[in-house]
Amino acid sequence: MFEERNLLYFEEYYFENGDPAKPKYFLVLKHDANGVMLISLPSSKVNVAVPNDRNHGCINIPEKDFGCYFFENQVPITECGFSFPFDTFVYAYWITDKSIETINYIYKPKDYSLIGKLTIQEYSDVLDCLKKSPNIKSKYRKLL
Repeated sequence: MFEERNLLYFEEYYFENGDPAKPKYFLVLKHDANGVMLISLPSSKVNVAVPNDRNHGCINIPEKDFGCYFFENQVPITECGFSFPFDTFVYAYWITDKSIETINYIYKPKDYSLIGKLTIQEYSDVLDCLKKSPNIKSKYRKLL
């Protein structure tokens, strides 16, 4: 379930910062042999640095120290043809790591579902974009 390229959906995702739980997509970017994942929680919230004239794909703006990957709504991104219902972003500064052990402790398998696996091209584009992002943490850039 927690393989690279997998897009999951959590009915109620519990945030580490104490924000109220809410439905959330969960994208597995990388996964290692120790059960640690590099993940993103894609968001439909638009950051002020995101340009209005955006196109599906990478948005990196070094002069604003900003980077993200933009999924345009209704554009299929998974092998099964799933597309986000709203414009959605993977913000480089929100990438984090999680252990599968922690996820399995907090959630039961019925709490989340597999939406699909990003296409190989989409996945490659996301990773390439994030590696080049001006505001990704150095330790995560190395893992990508």
